[in-house]
Amino acid sequence: MEDGLCKQGAACAETDFRIYDSVADLPLGNVPAPLSEGIIGVCVGGKARFDVNANRREVTAYDMVVILPTAVAGMVPGGSDFAMIFIKLPTDLFQETMNGIARITPDFIFYMQRHYAFPLPDKQEAKEFLRFCRMIRSRVGHSTRRFRLETAAMALRLFFFDLFVAYKTREEPALVSGRKGSPKERLVYRYLGLLPEHARQEKQVGFYADKLATSPQYLSMVVKELTGETAREWIAKYTLLRLKNLLRDSDLGIKEIVHRMGFADHSSMSKFFRKRTGMSPTDYRAGFHTA
Repeated sequence: MEDGLCKQGAACAETDFRIYDSVADLPLGNVPAPLSEGIIGVCVGGKARFDVNANRREVTAYDMVVILPTAVAGMVPGGSDFAMIFIKLPTDLFQETMNGIARITPDFIFYMQRHYAFPLPDKQEAKEFLRFCRMIRSRVGHSTRRFRLETAAMALRLFFFDLFVAYKTREEPALVSGRKGSPKERLVYRYLGLLPEHARQEKQVGFYADKLATSPQYLSMVVKELTGETAREWIAKYTLLRLKNLLRDSDLGIKEIVHRMGFADHSSMSKFFRKRTGMSPTDYRAGFHTA
């Protein structure tokens, strides 16, 4: 057992951030089911069969696994020697992480939902992951409770941004050219690719269906089938992401943000935001600009 690892998921040094080394703590059953939290981890021994969003893969030693929250996932160990070191990724922490990466696009999230496991070069890379986890735990431990979520998210942003850069550099060109993926996958990829440009103003599925020369019903069905979320939910998700960015990182007034995000008025934007976050846009902004 390496120094700093939390045995059996015990709480680490008065923080909410934990490192786990027992597969019994994985939030995965034998039968795939919707998750309330994701995982980021490395297999350090044995093998297991993972099933994530209907994509099945065998994970073996020095494979990294990144399963996002809300995935439909399950896992069957290949034997008693299967072992992983991992952190859990609650939905609020994942959302806070994504909110701080302005360049992240929905197609990357879709891609990660399918390509959730990949090999690391060697054991040294697994040790680097452990050091990364300890670094987050240490920094979170020195933050006040109010800023623990933000502190952990800031550290995780580099991890996800590195994955995003690798996706844009190596994977996206092949996807765009059509050399990979079924017609349904290409349709969903194209749909998600439209959101960064249009979601701020266009919030109806019919707009995107027209651009993709298909029906709103078929587009909604395929998006739900491949991503686990409806086309309307993806629009709302991207709208919320951009809205949080503007509230936190810009000096624009609320009226200007209402206009830029395509809401009819302040009331409708507040209703949308409160439904998904439990707070008003003004309160959310104040949390980042007051001590």
